[in-house]
Amino acid sequence: MKTPAIAPDGTIYVNADTGIVLAFSPSGERLCSTSVQQNGFAGLSDPVVGADGRIYVISGRDLEAMNSEGGIILMWPNP
Repeated sequence: MKTPAIAPDGTIYVNADTGIVLAFSPSGERLCSTSVQQNGFAGLSDPVVGADGRIYVISGRDLEAMNSEGGIILMWPNP
């Protein structure tokens, strides 16, 4: 069962189980989708909204952060 993350502005983020994080408006409109690199390892965590407004997911062994528009802004460890 997937657990969505809800940002303070009401945007809903969910892991689509295909290496993709989807964002929806509170009314259900799809805002964006972001492909998250999985580096050959299965598994993508449910997204978490940080206090800084970034959306964080764990992909395989990597921690990735994206902005509210879906752009990847941080990946650790760096490739």
